[in-house]
Amino acid sequence: LYIDIATEKLNGLLCFKLCDDTATKKFEARKGYRTLYINPCAEVSAVTIDGKIETGYTLRQNEFYNGDWYNIIEFNYPLTDTVVSVTADWGFHELPTDLAQLLGKVFDTHSKSLTTDLSVKSKRIEDFSVTYKDDDAYDLLVMANQSTIYKYAQCERGILHG
Repeated sequence: LYIDIATEKLNGLLCFKLCDDTATKKFEARKGYRTLYINPCAEVSAVTIDGKIETGYTLRQNEFYNGDWYNIIEFNYPLTDTVVSVTADWGFHELPTDLAQLLGKVFDTHSKSLTTDLSVKSKRIEDFSVTYKDDDAYDLLVMANQSTIYKYAQCERGILHG
């Protein structure tokens, strides 16, 4: 149960499902740009634009052309304002190490939040004083792992086209 909850929380942070099936998804292209950001996938089996199969493209993993997974389609020509259909094996064949570690941290944070009071920063017995933390444990986790989240997140990729 906790791993399912942790996976859902991580899916929400990344704006895509970690494990998905082979399916066709649609992505909006921006006029004048050759780069199309897609959800991470292990393999792409077909790319169609206006119902026509497209072959003039290269798959990339962020800035790398060779990788175990892909999240960018770089076309040989600038696109128009159109919808691109991509049939792919969505997700990862094997979860990348940094994402697996982040999933473990999300799992740990969630399970601890159900069993302990993470809001207590310090206690003093003599005069009985308690100091509470200002930040939520989940928020601290997100802040501490921003680079890993940004590496995979699809939430704001539309802004980064080009």
